[in-house]
Amino acid sequence: ESFAEYLAKRGGFSDSHKSGVCEPRGAAAATAVSKVAPATAPASGSPYAELADAYFADIRRELALLMDNPSWDDGSLAPVLIRLAWHSSGTYDKASGTGGSNGAGMRFDAEASDCENAGLHTARAFLEPVKRKFPGISYSDLWVLAAYVGIEHTGGPSIAFRPGRVDWEGEHELLAGGWCNPMPRGGHGRLPGAEKYVAYDSADAAGRPSGWQKLCGHI
Repeated sequence: ESFAEYLAKRGGFSDSHKSGVCEPRGAAAATAVSKVAPATAPASGSPYAELADAYFADIRRELALLMDNPSWDDGSLAPVLIRLAWHSSGTYDKASGTGGSNGAGMRFDAEASDCENAGLHTARAFLEPVKRKFPGISYSDLWVLAAYVGIEHTGGPSIAFRPGRVDWEGEHELLAGGWCNPMPRGGHGRLPGAEKYVAYDSADAAGRPSGWQKLCGHI
């Protein structure tokens, strides 16, 4: 059932949403992308704001069920899902107003192929069943919410979620936003990799690599 149908059953306002699909790769990803039945809508009606809260609360609970996974790395998906959101949001450029979580550009090769995003195709694939079960949430919102749930699952605070990010419909929107990967030899793409600030071919008197102070800007 679509989000519009979900809203209609609850008596709320709806708007259609379009988004791309990320292709899973690898054995772990294949396991994660098993068929999942769409979410069923509650019977009673409610205002749109309450409906949205209920819808995203259901997604939170679904994401929490994913976190413990003995077949993955150290047994938890939380770290890789947090990394997915960080690498998605970390493309934001304040000077130009481009990049960031909005758009979910990592679904497209130009951003997905950035070397700093290596391995994140698996994180995206683990979230595909949730996206199919709750089609009303954008990939942009899903990646951020998954990180919030991962932070809480690993002992961090519960972070209030504010939805509204919109997915790009094609790679042309990513490129129009100024994506600059691949970079020339020795350069860096849009991701704020810490190593871009450090010159490893020289060191200060304490033996620290030149430029280490700029790491605070990365953090």
